[in-house]
Amino acid sequence: RVVAFHESGHALVGWLLEHTEAVMKVSIAPRTNAALGFSQMLPRDQHLFTTEQLFERMCMALGGRAAEAISFSRVTSAGKCPSGKGSDKL
Repeated sequence: RVVAFHESGHALVGWLLEHTEAVMKVSIAPRTNAALGFSQMLPRDQHLFTTEQLFERMCMALGGRAAEAISFSRVTSAGKCPSGKGSDKL
């Protein structure tokens, strides 16, 4: 349940913000690469970003943690790999 809220947080923030990539797929099925779920965005062929674009990308990356904090009043390690290095990427 936490993974579903986490991934939907990424997707919802990505959908609502103007300068983020389009949401292509969201899955909460565990994968072999230690990810409990993922939100896949359509990548843009863009290498230079404005401050606003970067800010909105950061908001999207933190959308999973925000959804957990709002829904469960706590944040889990759902956005982290077993190594402790975060798997939520900008």
